[in-house]
Amino acid sequence: MDTSASDDFDILAQLRSNFGTFNGDLTYITQLLREAESTISALPTEQHRDNFLLIDRLRSLLTPIRRLPPDVLGCLFSLSCTESELADKTDCPVVNLSQVCSGWRELARATPSLWARLSMDISKSKLSVDAITSMIDTHLTLSGQCPLHLSLVLPGNTATMMDASRAILRSVASHSVRWETVCLKIFQDLLLDPNLALIRDNLPLLKHLEVWPNTEKDDEEYFPEPIPVLDVFRSAPMLRSFKLGGTDWDDEYALAEIQLPWMQLEDITLGYHRLETASQRLAEASAARAVTFYRCSEGSMTADCWAHNMQSLTICMRNSWRYEVDDFFQNFSGLTLPHLTSLRVLGQNSGYWPTEWSTMVGDFLWFLERSACSLTSFTVVNISISSFDALELLRAMPTLLHLTLHELPDEAFEEGGDTTFTDNFLQQMSLSDTSTNNHGPYLPHLQSLSFRVNSHFNTSLFVRLVRSRWIPNSEHGAEMGVGCLKKVELRFIGGIPTEADFMEEIRPLMVLRGAGLEFAMNGEGARGLVVNRTFLRRSNLTLHMYLQSYQ
Repeated sequence: MDTSASDDFDILAQLRSNFGTFNGDLTYITQLLREAESTISALPTEQHRDNFLLIDRLRSLLTPIRRLPPDVLGCLFSLSCTESELADKTDCPVVNLSQVCSGWRELARATPSLWARLSMDISKSKLSVDAITSMIDTHLTLSGQCPLHLSLVLPGNTATMMDASRAILRSVASHSVRWETVCLKIFQDLLLDPNLALIRDNLPLLKHLEVWPNTEKDDEEYFPEPIPVLDVFRSAPMLRSFKLGGTDWDDEYALAEIQLPWMQLEDITLGYHRLETASQRLAEASAARAVTFYRCSEGSMTADCWAHNMQSLTICMRNSWRYEVDDFFQNFSGLTLPHLTSLRVLGQNSGYWPTEWSTMVGDFLWFLERSACSLTSFTVVNISISSFDALELLRAMPTLLHLTLHELPDEAFEEGGDTTFTDNFLQQMSLSDTSTNNHGPYLPHLQSLSFRVNSHFNTSLFVRLVRSRWIPNSEHGAEMGVGCLKKVELRFIGGIPTEADFMEEIRPLMVLRGAGLEFAMNGEGARGLVVNRTFLRRSNLTLHMYLQSYQ
């Protein structure tokens, strides 16, 4: 083969720099490849190697990935580069893509959004301060004017850690005008550091903020005098979502005074607070529609919070001390939520005495009665609740559309917990068994349910429950005064049963699935890990803390 043509066409330059091979090049490269393949048999053996190398390079230029236009390739990059992470390992997808070829590197460097998401936990990193700051500066520079999404763990338990944290804080604070979402798990003193003061009145884009302070000091050093005031976040016109907590139970005391645009907040999480402090902050955030209490206990809600406009309430219980969870709703005795539509109560998975609902039922029913709210979504996870108490609660929620009840594993019941899914519970929840009570059907408008169950679960009664509520004919349902159950999730602790009898019992739900019912089965380990799943993906719970500690 005459290689002068291929020499004129710089193959190596194309391989190294081109984003893709397009119309004009494609015809010419195909011609060169045919010539190389047709003449290889006529060449001396010693020239075969060079010709095979030429053929391989020409074929590489014709691969589909090289035909993608830069805009399409850029979209693929965006899907791949969700975040750059520095912890015990360094994971920077955008840097990895930049090392494929000069064309990809040029495209990556020319796409600022790929560099705008950064997560760092320097307490786990073994990199030097210079290497860490170099990585940050590279991302901040190449992200251009894109809004920044930052998650930073900044410890201060040693002088080295403090120096590294201050260096990172100095770098990111100078770009605060681009902060859009920020999570700070931070040593308390750094919140009052002059470097962070640079952000004051320079947060025009900030929409979501998390502050999880940590003192990392002994108790006798703990309470500063006077109590510091954190005011660097006081002006953030776009801020709508805020989470405030700590890494230890008492950390909220160190930030007893924090200035925020409370009145504009719509979504609030308060973690590790005494209820008095939580209620004071909640009273300031009167516009909040979604509120989460994360391991808040001790004390009582103050009169300032007797009525609130929230529509969604999530309570993550702190199960370490039994008297705290037993008294939780008693401590809410003054709280009234007339606009509440969604309530989630989440207990811890294992390792603690199970939370029992029996002592809370009366206070909770009184809470619902005085609020006169119309709940449409109710979730109870990892709470020991008897079938009798569960039915009593559900009787007080006739407007409910979505129900989630997730039992604790079997071993929790050995510690004194109650099981929810008894035969009586399943029979009472079935529309075909309403004759067994004098109150009419439970949850007549139910549209979706999710049950997590143990091995003693009666599958045949559950199937009967679902079939009784599958009423796709809306006119028929209206005549009966009930809605149609459209979505069902069943989670088995320890894995989905494989016995032939079980598969036969569950078969009617497979048939309903073909008729339009959204039906999913998952198998979970004892700690809530999904080990087998069919039909539908596992639902995504929004609270990242819940994913870690509550399942």
